[in-house]
Amino acid sequence: MRYPEDKIKEAILHPDLDVRDTVIRYFYSSTNLDHTLMPLAIQAIERFGRTNTFSFTHYLNLLPQTEQTIGWVMAELQRDCEGRPEERHFYYLNLSRLLCHADIRLIAPQHQTFFMPVTSTRKRKQAFKNGSKCLAERRAVLASVAAVLRG
Repeated sequence: MRYPEDKIKEAILHPDLDVRDTVIRYFYSSTNLDHTLMPLAIQAIERFGRTNTFSFTHYLNLLPQTEQTIGWVMAELQRDCEGRPEERHFYYLNLSRLLCHADIRLIAPQHQTFFMPVTSTRKRKQAFKNGSKCLAERRAVLASVAAVLRG
């Protein structure tokens, strides 16, 4: 008998890092389209700290996003966080990559916010620059596809 996914999902907020990591990897590798996963991950990040919640934040990249979670990610990219320089670098890098994986239609309404310059550390600027480049490429492809579909 399989453990119910709702119970597994609740463990994203578990106080033990290994439990949170196991749960986030479980959903990262699934094809689950549950839009409540990222809000739970955000709660965990706000509870346990930006660089201490998960061993690897890239597991967030493929979770289903909403307008609210995209807004949270964009706000996070504008703020400073705790941790060693390499931890902060990977945190910002993975948030930028999350935006690259997200539905472009969720990002488009907030593009002005996303393309604002970051005024913090060099590594954070680089992560932001990489994310901006990725999104610009995705927007160009989306525009090309739309033009072809319009005929």
